[in-house]
Amino acid sequence: MRIVETASGPVEIGVKGSGPAVVVAHGRGFGSSWRNYEWMAGDLDEFQLITVSRPGYGHTPISSGESFDQQGQMLVGVLDALNIGNAVMIGVSNGGPPVLSAVAAYPNRVRAVVLACALAPHFHSKTPEDQLAIELDERELKKEYEQLREVMQRSIKDDEFARAVLNMTLTKTEIERLDQDPVIAEDLRSRARFTLEAPPGIDGVRNDRLQTQISRTKQPSAFDTPLLVLHGDEDTTVRPAHAEFHAGLNPRPNLQMFAGGSHAFLTTFRSEVMPSIKRFVNGLEE
Repeated sequence: MRIVETASGPVEIGVKGSGPAVVVAHGRGFGSSWRNYEWMAGDLDEFQLITVSRPGYGHTPISSGESFDQQGQMLVGVLDALNIGNAVMIGVSNGGPPVLSAVAAYPNRVRAVVLACALAPHFHSKTPEDQLAIELDERELKKEYEQLREVMQRSIKDDEFARAVLNMTLTKTEIERLDQDPVIAEDLRSRARFTLEAPPGIDGVRNDRLQTQISRTKQPSAFDTPLLVLHGDEDTTVRPAHAEFHAGLNPRPNLQMFAGGSHAFLTTFRSEVMPSIKRFVNGLEE
């Protein structure tokens, strides 16, 4: 972990490997940080993986970028701080809008875009039952965070409880995959540990919820930068229609739906997802 100074302010990042740069912007969630996706370095071993703590998460202050547009500028600022000309940018869930903002404002700095279960805020806000933009006060947010910590702590210590939580969270297909592949279970345990070890991220969660309000968002611009869209077809957090919306922004999109995948599909379908991302990035050189 290191802190780099950008024009937007200080940003916490992790850097692993060498080669063409790949920047990852994580989604919303208490305890989220650059550590969420550092595991991708093992699958993208021919690249320099740069994982970023978005504003309000980890040790990146909220002042380094509240709006998604400002966060897009911040991502490019990370490239400046590392003397990198351009990079592939991966946006996961709420990390999608900042990546789209970056490619819209700085198309020469973004070689390609990967959107994984990415949120389209203005599209999301159209559907009342999908509305995530709930303003909670500090006390309510802290209570929500403490409840999550209790679940994570018990899940690490109690296998039966952890299984019950996963049965409520994952799809039937994902549970079957979990039983067949021990790597998935270890990935999920690691995520729980990271959540407990990281700063709470309350400022980040609050800000993300505010930024998804329709009054604060605008429709993303169309772009022709190479695009890969990945989504689980049973994602109830960010519905598959968001992936279809994003694919419609690009004249040559590569849209891949994972049958039986939830919002956790990056973990549960890792053995298929990461080779797909690697093929896509390697194909940029052709």
